[in-house]
Amino acid sequence: MDQPGCANQATETNLGGPCALGASRIALVIRHLWELSDSISYDCTSQYRILRELGGSDLDIRVFCESNNLDSDFPTEPISALGAWLGDGADSCVIYHYCDGWPAFDAAISNLPARVIVRWHNSTPPWFFAKYSPLPTLNTIRGLEGVIQIAEQSGATFWANSSYSAKQLRVLGIDPGRVHVVYPVSSLLFEGVSRRADQERRDGDDSIRILFVGRIVPHKGHLHLVMTAATLQARFGRRVRLTMVGRSDKSMARYVQEIQTLAAEHDVDVHLPAEVSYSDLKKLYGESDIFLCLSEHEGFGLPIFEAMRSGLPVVGLRSTAIGEFLAHHPLAISSMDYEAAAENVLAAIDPTLRDEVVEWQQNNLTSFYTTGLVAGQVASGLKGNYSLPAPAGVPDRALTNTIARFNSALLDTHPLRPRLQVQRPPVDAIDRYTTRYDIEAFGALAAAVPRKKLAPIKRVKRELDRFVKRVGLIVARQDGAR
Repeated sequence: MDQPGCANQATETNLGGPCALGASRIALVIRHLWELSDSISYDCTSQYRILRELGGSDLDIRVFCESNNLDSDFPTEPISALGAWLGDGADSCVIYHYCDGWPAFDAAISNLPARVIVRWHNSTPPWFFAKYSPLPTLNTIRGLEGVIQIAEQSGATFWANSSYSAKQLRVLGIDPGRVHVVYPVSSLLFEGVSRRADQERRDGDDSIRILFVGRIVPHKGHLHLVMTAATLQARFGRRVRLTMVGRSDKSMARYVQEIQTLAAEHDVDVHLPAEVSYSDLKKLYGESDIFLCLSEHEGFGLPIFEAMRSGLPVVGLRSTAIGEFLAHHPLAISSMDYEAAAENVLAAIDPTLRDEVVEWQQNNLTSFYTTGLVAGQVASGLKGNYSLPAPAGVPDRALTNTIARFNSALLDTHPLRPRLQVQRPPVDAIDRYTTRYDIEAFGALAAAVPRKKLAPIKRVKRELDRFVKRVGLIVARQDGAR
């Protein structure tokens, strides 16, 4: 994905050089650097650029990884070189971007001659995956078990990506005094705020263009988005074009089928373009009417801020980490209520209300989440001043009351109908945390599920495909040698 660099906007305040950071040598460690659409990889590379600006030329900062799959020339070194670079570890710090665990490195953390910070990017609760596949269920269990073991076997401290994620670590038994919040970095954070102009419509197209961005996995709430779109069409007679951007998980293909089946049952125009380029993503933010997020579990929710920076009004569910950012948002809902979500969508596209909502977002949330804020959190964490951030935004009673009157008027013109005749998707409890009991129970359940073996014909086809691929590589090398 083609994304911009951080340029010179990584900090909005000068927080001092290496001395003020509490370390003169910092190693960022990540197992795999993938394409920049991977949020963990992007957060790691962005922290590198932020730290370069915070520490200046006197700060020695390196990135160590097992594999670098980026197309850019971003500087990395093999993880095998970390020990020699650390030496005796004097005045050194290791920031480890943790995913689902890296057994070899995890086991070595307690013996590293440096202060270690584990950058924890949140783990999806296993119950969202258990219905579809044991593989992702076991992956998330392994990730949770790994972070617990690191906490118990080392003196590492932890950077969580939100107050919600920090509390999740506390539920797992990690001392809150070892946990600090550092928000993740979005590519759009390094650009100015967009002022969205009204988009021209195609002839006769009065559909509501709803956008959501996030992986096509169960906890992201795609089924709830379809149900909200269906409610808009059934109750209000408004056609909806629902675009849901994100890559799917091959191990949970049945979830994608459920989305498509539900959309077909309700005649909802659904588009699943998978991953898109950075330029195409910006275009989608610019062309949509509203960003709708009914995700049931988020560690932060970057696309919400990206949408707001693009001038889009947001309707969201106050769930998990999203709840701490949308606590005072005038269009946020506190339970999975499709009628309320649909009413707020209509309020969001009302010309007058939309402008007021976008202005509130800019004054309270877009201006709050900045590179300067993230840089300050990084610097504070390096100095050991661990804390949780204050809640963002303040309520606008007048705007909230105006939206309430708008929705009340909708009841007069479009009274509530009997619920759509379809089995409603299950809904998780708001702000539910994963416990050690969950880890043990779901881990045992997933491990007991027999793995599906390939049929003989499929095995033969797989081996033939591998053979053809190897032959092709050999031929290509020989042609290159000539």
